[in-house]
Amino acid sequence: MEIAILFCKIVKLSYIGNTMDVDKIQQLNITVLFKEPLNHSAILPQNVFEVLGVGEQPLGATITQGPGISILVLPKQNKEFIFEAIRILINDNNGDIDKSDLISDYAKISKLPFFNKENVVAYGFNYGIVASKTGGIDFPGFIAESLKKNIADNLESAAVKLNFKRENISYDLQIIPAGIANQAIVHLHVNYPAAEFSGGDDELKSKFIEKFKELKAMIEKI
Repeated sequence: MEIAILFCKIVKLSYIGNTMDVDKIQQLNITVLFKEPLNHSAILPQNVFEVLGVGEQPLGATITQGPGISILVLPKQNKEFIFEAIRILINDNNGDIDKSDLISDYAKISKLPFFNKENVVAYGFNYGIVASKTGGIDFPGFIAESLKKNIADNLESAAVKLNFKRENISYDLQIIPAGIANQAIVHLHVNYPAAEFSGGDDELKSKFIEKFKELKAMIEKI
């Protein structure tokens, strides 16, 4: 069955059933953007592992390094650490935001010599979840009638990508079918200018949890 996926910034929302709730957290992420390239010759995997408290050679760890990139994967901890040219990405695949060490891991890595907080220009929070709605989700209802009439009058399914700002914070919200009638894959990216944080790592953790609660509140209105 062919599924038409339409993305738009302004949609007319139409739903059936009760509220949408979080079933599962697939991935949590923090991304740090720098204004200058990282010194990859100073990114030593053993130092990263040591500062994370997993030992210099953790069991099952894989290391991939090339020009301008280093990828450290810890399967036992369900975590990934990716060092790109001007970004650091930390992924937590454990599925529990209350027990997540994501911000703590970031704080530890930020103390290593290659990390210069003065060069940080933005922080990105990413939340990937599976959500469901008891009465089912009317995905075609996401799309305005004018689009359905003029482009796809037999629309069977659809996805939504919303880009918006609240104060100085940028949001990117995506809702796509999960292949099951009452489920959706939801991803939220929240981008903070570094200047928004003056309270250090504690404020970062507070904002990270706050934005997850905000995501839950968003989908509960669907």
